[in-house]
Parts: sequence; C-alpha cells; structure tokens
Amino acid sequence: METSDRAGFLIRMSASVLEHFPLHFARRRGLLGPRGVFVSVMAMSVLGCQSYRRVLTELRRVLGAKLGWDYTPSAGALALARRKLSGEQCRMGFFAIRDQFGRARQRPRETFHGLRLVAVDGTRLTLPISKALVKEFGCPTNQAAQPSACPQAGLVVLWDVGANQPIAWKLGPYRMAEREAATELLGHLGKGDLLLADRGYPGVDFFRAVRARGTDFIIRMNTTSVAKTKEFSDFLASGEHERVVEFPAQSIADATHEKPTTLRVRFIADPKDARRVVATSLIDHTTYPAAEILAIYCSRWNIETALREGKQWHGLEDFHARFPDGIQQEVAGIMTFLYLVAELEVDLRDKVIARIATGEEPPDAATNIPYTFNRLLISDMSINLLMLAATHPDQIEREWSICVDTLWRGRARKRPGRSYPRIAKSPRSITNATRKRAKQR
Repeated sequence: METSDRAGFLIRMSASVLEHFPLHFARRRGLLGPRGVFVSVMAMSVLGCQSYRRVLTELRRVLGAKLGWDYTPSAGALALARRKLSGEQCRMGFFAIRDQFGRARQRPRETFHGLRLVAVDGTRLTLPISKALVKEFGCPTNQAAQPSACPQAGLVVLWDVGANQPIAWKLGPYRMAEREAATELLGHLGKGDLLLADRGYPGVDFFRAVRARGTDFIIRMNTTSVAKTKEFSDFLASGEHERVVEFPAQSIADATHEKPTTLRVRFIADPKDARRVVATSLIDHTTYPAAEILAIYCSRWNIETALREGKQWHGLEDFHARFPDGIQQEVAGIMTFLYLVAELEVDLRDKVIARIATGEEPPDAATNIPYTFNRLLISDMSINLLMLAATHPDQIEREWSICVDTLWRGRARKRPGRSYPRIAKSPRSITNATRKRAKQR
C-alpha cells in the first residue's frame, strides 16, 4: 500500500466510526445523537478523560463540524443522551466497522497450517457502585455468603490472535458461565478457524458445538477436575503421550452432515509436564505433530495480554456510567478502538514483508512475525493519527512515516513462552497451598 493510499485509508477509518451511527435520535432534540454519544464514550474510555466537559470540549475542537456541533454540548446533555443509546446499537456499530475493514485479517501475524488462530477467554470487570448495576450484574459473595458492595460483570471475548483484534464479546452477570457464553459466540467462527481455549472450556458438548461450525480446536484439559469422561480418565491412567478417542454420536446432527457422526478427539500430553494435556480435533499426527500442537497452544496467551491492556490502559474497569446500557456502551467503545489499532498495526507487518524481499528477514517471517511492538505506544499514536485525519489530512503522510519508523526502532524479539509455574497470590489460594504442603509432610 502506497503512502497516499494509507493516508486515504486512515481518513476513511476516522470517518467510519461516525457513519455507522445515525446523526440524530428518532426524536430530534439537541446536538447529541447516537453518533456524538458513541464517539464521546469511546474518547472518554481510551483517553482516560474523567470529565464529560473535557471530552466534549476536545471533540468539538476536532470533530465539531462533522458532528454538527455549533457549540459544545453540556455535560448534563451527554448524561441524558447516553440513556437513549442502547448497548445493542453500539455492538451493531462495531460489527459494521469490522465488516468494512479487514486488513489485519487478510495479513495476520501468525497462522497454523493456514488456519486462523482464534482464542476465547473470560474475565470479571469491577463496576461502579450503583443499585441498577447491582440488579443487572450482581455482586460476588464472600465465604460467609455475604454480598460485597461492589458489583462485577462477566466478560467473555472472542479474539483473533493473528490479527490481534476482537471478533465479538458477551457481557453479562458476574456469575455468567464462560463456556455457555463462548458457545453463543461460536456463530462468528467457521471453516478455516482454529479455536484456542484454556481449562475452563473443555467438555464433550462444547467440542461438538465447535465442530458443528466446521471449526477446529485446541483446548487444554483440566487434569485435576473430579468430573472427567471415561475416555479422558483412561488416557491419563495409561501414561501415554498421545491417543485418539471416539465419543458416541448424539441425536443432534452436525451442521455439515445430514446424520449424527461420532466425535473424534486427540489427547496430547506434554512429555515435560504430565499435568499439561490438550484436546484437539486435528487428528492427523503426520500433518500436525504433537510438538507443534503444544507450541501453537501457547499463542492463546495473546488474549490474556489483550485483556490486561484493556484494563490497565484503556479503561476497561474505569467506567463512568452507573446504568447497564452505559457499561455496554463503554465496552463497545473500547473494543472498537482496539480493532482500529490492529488495523494500523498491519503497516508494521508490511515492513517485515518488505525486509523479506531484500533478504533481511527469513521467508517464514511473513506468517510468523518474529517481533513484538510497543502496544501502548501504538495506541497513543493511533489516537493522534485518527484525530489528525479529521483535522489536518494533509499532514497524515509525514506523521504516518514517523510513527512507523519510531515503532520499528523500538521493536523487540519474541521471547519463548512461560517456563515457570504459576504462583497463586489470593489469600484463599495461599491458605489452600499451605494446607496441602502440611498434609504432604
């Protein structure tokens, strides 16, 4: 992509956030419509602005003409307008933007035998104290079954590992079952996708639901769980490192077959750690060696870092709203911003491909980028570039080149995966670990 094309792409991206939302609500009253509300919410979340007044003043300076703001709306007007915008409208806006831009999907930074890597994981979000949020999302309880004062929400995210951007998400009560929420998100997957998941997701029903979409999976098994299938228990007892098992057919047929079929799953145990066992639908051990399966599973860690970045840098737990739809709005705004950042990150992968052509990088670097880039710096630059596209489009080309060169100079080589055990830090986990060591003595 030439520099001028990139500038045009950035201008279209900046405008796309606006064009997928109506300018006004059904009852036209005041300056703030769905478009202005969503952009304000996204700016407050990703910029860390704690004041309605501050973000409205900044947006009028940058996007006032496109939003139709002759004067700066008041903070009270934004608070009232937010009540009119539903969380579902924000999600639909995200999907419209996702369908429009797909550079990151077309040029992923990592694949596995041509399969797109997709991870699913869940987390809990701490919410502001509000009766409406307590009623909608609930509060966790302590050991004495007493609810805490602070509500929490459950968030399950479907993440494109290769493109490094969100695909879809589900926000619900803090007691929301992650596996059930993930099952609802499977509609966004299909043939050519490889789902990666941790120990909270294995189950025969979930395996069948994934395969019904034509999607393959690599899911880590829970070896310490009491509830195990006979097939998995036999595999653990055998001491083997690899085995293909068959689960009997069910009455519900797969989407790709007229009749129910048996489910074939391959269990693989890590020779270096017997507790690390994965289940996969990639049966052919010649095409997919066990070592490669175990290695590619580590790519799931990308979603963990993405959730951490969302919480630490982009306000995924610093919510402004005190009502359910407001929380949905802010989550959608953050997900939209993360998606746009990934679209800009493609230029860094293009630089690797350009170096391959000159012999400075090995050919396999095109599908497995050997570098990591400063994600916080990319986010900050993305904000500036999107604002610049709306105010001074003639300056984008120069600023774009400076940003890419700066990020490239600060690149780092990828490090090997985790090689040390997890250490529990919660009081309850420490107590249980102490009791276990006492019994062993």
